Amino acid sequence: MSRSFPLKRTNSADDGAPARFAYKVFDPETETTLERDGESWVVRETPGGRYQVKLLVARQPGNVKEIWIQRIPGLGQGGAAKTLLNLKQPEASRLIELLRALDAIPVEGEQSVRVDDSLVRDLFENPSSLGELYRKAPEQLRQVITSDATARDVIALAARRTQVERFRRLLEDDDFFDQETSGVGKGSEERAWQKLFETNPWMLGATLTGQLLTSWSPEKLEQAVVGPSIAGPRQPD
Repeated sequence: MSRSFPLKRTNSADDGAPARFAYKVFDPETETTLERDGESWVVRETPGGRYQVKLLVARQPGNVKEIWIQRIPGLGQGGAAKTLLNLKQPEASRLIELLRALDAIPVEGEQSVRVDDSLVRDLFENPSSLGELYRKAPEQLRQVITSDATARDVIALAARRTQVERFRRLLEDDDFFDQETSGVGKGSEERAWQKLFETNPWMLGATLTGQLLTSWSPEKLEQAVVGPSIAGPRQPD
């Protein structure tokens, strides 16, 4: 880190604010190898030159104004640093946002996902606004979540909570129950419960599931079984 100094940037909100440079130097080496019969020998090692990342930070921690990626000649080679890449605002902030977001991006996923810079920026500036971000771009966030194997249990738990709340309303909310069973016809009350348990067999527990929720027909779980009657022909079981 360099010493702090007042930033001189005309027409900038950070003009006159304290600033300093941050440096990170890398020393890669280049090897020349010879391969024969599955074995390798190092013929020589040559200095590959030093690479330096230089950042200008101003006014407050994390406020990166500019980024340089430079190549510095190796020891004994002399010469000045050569700038390979220079990013100013807003590109510098976008690169920093990308690096921060990498910790939250799963490496597995069957579909490509595109999230614009403003969405990422809003998320990091105000994490409590995640609900608003989801309303803006639900499909992008949904793909990120569903591609994360560790989030599948959370999704399943949220779905079960929704069904448990529906179960509770059917039991306690008369208006909701009438709404769910209206217009279905005779036996609508039974059909409402039947549909709930067919969709969510886990509600009855593993002990009862095998006896009550095993379908005898691929068409539907509910079946009418009528025995012999003198009023008409025998109905099939």
